[in-house]
Amino acid sequence: MTDYSRRRVLAYAGAAVVTVTVGGLGWTRAIAQSASTAATNGDDVNAGNTDSPASPTFSSLAKALTGSTDADPLLIQRVYQELHSRYPDLDTVAPLLTSQIAAHSSGPFALSDAHQQEVYSQTLQGLYLGVIGPAKTPKCIAFENIVSYKVVVDAVRPPTYCSGQPGFWVSKPSQA
Repeated sequence: MTDYSRRRVLAYAGAAVVTVTVGGLGWTRAIAQSASTAATNGDDVNAGNTDSPASPTFSSLAKALTGSTDADPLLIQRVYQELHSRYPDLDTVAPLLTSQIAAHSSGPFALSDAHQQEVYSQTLQGLYLGVIGPAKTPKCIAFENIVSYKVVVDAVRPPTYCSGQPGFWVSKPSQA
């Protein structure tokens, strides 16, 4: 007889959701490869380009998607820059998506336009995962300041040998 304990069913369901959401191991290998390629080429994936700040309409879209008014402005700027290079009409699509979110704030909704769906999905992926692009060729634009870390920072402490938060070594220690 097969063991259908709640714990086992939840574990399998969670694994299925993660697999479907992330797209399998090929996606994670592609992210690692993208990051290593950037490091090899001397690209700093955390370097922000201040030449093109995020438009106010995209900033309001990012805040509506995250449900937070204190989202990292540098993250929003990086997501905007990458998406704007992929979708030149981003400044016209962002207000449409923001109005759709506001109109359906009580629950899920479906976008009928495929282009809007793609921009919506890529924006969420950039804000929550720090990665933008198709699964075969993703581009890592952020790591330590992504929204998914901020959502669980008060409850989840990843197992590690490091005692500080991500990037804690950047700041000088306080003098005692």
